[in-house]
Amino acid sequence: LSSSDSAALLTIAAENPLLGGKAVYEARVILGYEPEPVGNVNREGSVAINEKLLHFIWQYQLFNKLELKTVRGERLSILKPGLHNQNQGPDFLNAKINVEGTCWIGSVEIHIKSIDWQLHQHNKDPNYTNVILHVVWENNDAIHLPFPTLEISNYVPKILIEKYGSNNIT
Repeated sequence: LSSSDSAALLTIAAENPLLGGKAVYEARVILGYEPEPVGNVNREGSVAINEKLLHFIWQYQLFNKLELKTVRGERLSILKPGLHNQNQGPDFLNAKINVEGTCWIGSVEIHIKSIDWQLHQHNKDPNYTNVILHVVWENNDAIHLPFPTLEISNYVPKILIEKYGSNNIT
């Protein structure tokens, strides 16, 4: 892509049991104007990632869903990731999850860091009363929420982040 392009083509080959084999998914990842790159290694040596890429990863379930655990150690299954919300409010609506044998239906909110829930003041916003899962890249603060938190970074293939880092998109 040239520096004037605003999107990159992302191709993912994944097992799809409904189709009886592998399926190839293609989507355009829109490159935003975030101050941090999508998946580049920053000065501290850790991966910098933005919420647009996390939304894409969540929407297309591009992570290892086997044996998911919440930050409290609860077993978690994703039954439906929900519909990507382009309006005000949680990032995904009408999601369906199972936590320790209990089915939950509601919204999913995604952040880079767990502390972002408080920094964005979602606890004061009535649009977020139906959230059932907080998905974060890094659980950097032990905030107490009435629903589980999933730290997704350990479940995302490293090659996905490396491949779509800003240095590899240009």
